[in-house]
Amino acid sequence: MERKQSFFLIDFEKVKQEKQAHIERSLFDLYTHFFEYMEQHTNIREKVRAKKLFSHKTKIDILDIETDNVIGAHFEHWFAFDYITVVGSRMFDLFVREKKGDLTKSMLDLSGFFMLMSLEPVQIDEVTGSTVVYNSYFSSTSDTAKFFLFSPEVTAGDLVFMRVLNVGSVKKVIGPAFSIMKQRESEVLQEVMLLKQSKNYRTKMKENGIDYLRYKKGKDKNT
Repeated sequence: MERKQSFFLIDFEKVKQEKQAHIERSLFDLYTHFFEYMEQHTNIREKVRAKKLFSHKTKIDILDIETDNVIGAHFEHWFAFDYITVVGSRMFDLFVREKKGDLTKSMLDLSGFFMLMSLEPVQIDEVTGSTVVYNSYFSSTSDTAKFFLFSPEVTAGDLVFMRVLNVGSVKKVIGPAFSIMKQRESEVLQEVMLLKQSKNYRTKMKENGIDYLRYKKGKDKNT
C-alpha cells in the first residue's frame, strides 16, 4: 500500500507576529515591574540627592521637578536608567541584579538593551500618531520608532533627545523625549558632533545627555 505523505505549511509571518507580540508583552511587564520596584525600594535620601544633581545639571528648580508632570517624568526616567547611586550602580542595574530570578528569558534579554540605552540626539523627519521617522546623529541612519506609553511631544524638523530601545524587530522610544529650542540647536549640534569623535561618546551621553534638558523647547518663553 502506498503511504501518503503529509505536508505542513508554516505560516512564517504569523510566527513572526506572535514572537513580536510576546516580546512586547515582556517589555510592558519588565517596565511596570521595574517602576513598581522603584516605588517600593527607593531610598528617600538617594532620591533627594538625585533631585539636587538633576537640578544642577538641567538648571531646573527642584520644586518644578516635584510639581511639573512633564519635568517629573524626565527626572524619573533619568533617575531610573542613567543616575549613578552612592554605591556606584544604576537603579535598573540594581533591580536586575536583585530580581533576575523572577524575570523571564525574554525580559532578561530586553534588560541588556535597557542597560545600554541612553538619550540619543536625532533629527525628526516625520511624526504620525505615536510613530516617528528620525535620523540619528550618532549612527547617521534613518529609522522608525514608536513611542512606548508616552506621546511624542515633538514635531518634524526638531532636534530631539530620546531613548531608543530595540524590541524584537521594532524600535521603541522609552520615556519622554524633548526638543531643543531653535536658538540653541546650532550650539548643541556642535557639541554633539564633537562628542561623536570620542570613543566613549555613548557612555558620556548616558552620563550627561540629560544636561541638554536645560535647552528644552518651550522651557522659556518664545521657544
